[in-house]
Amino acid sequence: CEAWFEHERAWCEAAIRDNVLVPLTQGQYDALFSFVYNLGEPQFRNSTLLKLLNVGEYDAVPAQMKRWNNNGLLDSRREQEAEQWIAGAADV
Repeated sequence: CEAWFEHERAWCEAAIRDNVLVPLTQGQYDALFSFVYNLGEPQFRNSTLLKLLNVGEYDAVPAQMKRWNNNGLLDSRREQEAEQWIAGAADV
């Protein structure tokens, strides 16, 4: 179980480290980690969310998170991640 968790954590951390070009607060990082973990690295790497984030459009991230809702099935999860992102911005 621990080995599996370490593998999952490692790829997700690498996806954020290798693709995000702007600074993040810990709260923003945590929200993004949850999002990327559930979305997958290839989708994240090619997402509009990442493109907007990397040009400093931090305020666009919550709406972009909510777009990935699988026809409404993930509304609650995406809402929580978006709220965590917004709360994390206050850590600045």
